[in-house]
Parts: sequence; C-alpha cells; structure tokens
Amino acid sequence: MPEKESPDCGGPPQTFPHVDGHQREWIAACKGGSEPLSGFNHCGPSIELMLLGNVASLVNPPLEFDPAACKILGDDEADRALRSEHRKG
Repeated sequence: MPEKESPDCGGPPQTFPHVDGHQREWIAACKGGSEPLSGFNHCGPSIELMLLGNVASLVNPPLEFDPAACKILGDDEADRALRSEHRKG
C-alpha cells in the first residue's frame, strides 16, 4: 500500500509487555489488575472459530452456525460434533 494513502497510521507496537505466564496474568486480572493479553473477549471467539473449523472438516461444509444457541443449523451430525458426551459421575 502506498505510504501516501496511509499517513501517520502508526503501525503495530514494536514490543509487547512482559507477562509471567497466562495463569498468573489471569489471576492478577481476577484480583483487579489489568485485563490479560489473552483475555476471554479475544480468545473465546478465536477458539470458537477454530473448533467450528474442525467440525467443518469432518462434514460437508458450508455450515450455518447460531452463536447465541451455540448450535449448527440444518446438520445434526455436525451439531453433535460440537459437544462431547460426558461420562456419568
């Protein structure tokens, strides 16, 4: 992209803050610290998208997904693949 079309865009930060690990960062956030770099608002949708991609590779895409109900519409096999059966107890 020509530089004249994006003046002063700033670009991404050159370094990220150091963290002691995801678990400690999460605990610190629970105790009132800053939001973790790997917060749920970012990672939750990313993981959901990855899991939907895994399910789509098992069946014939395209799939229609209802995010509010967390359900694949029109394909019972794919919808069952979203959830694993849990053992009793």
